[in-house]
Amino acid sequence: YDHPGPETDWPLLRHWRLDQDADTTDFPSGRALIIYEGGHPGHTIRVAYKATFDALTSIGDDVEAVSGLHTEAHDILSLGAA
Repeated sequence: YDHPGPETDWPLLRHWRLDQDADTTDFPSGRALIIYEGGHPGHTIRVAYKATFDALTSIGDDVEAVSGLHTEAHDILSLGAA
């Protein structure tokens, strides 16, 4: 999370859980990230995660729609194809 002061590091928040059965009235995806520590009002919290992506089956496939790989990462595919 971004904390007040001159420091430029992003401390890790180690006490959290993922609620995969959250009320869809408040969380349309049905998932909620519950954080039990840290953070300061008005400051940013960065969330990073990794997930698999589905393989493309046709040359005409829309990469983002089929695989879930966002447009900023499309150049990574050419690295793996070399």
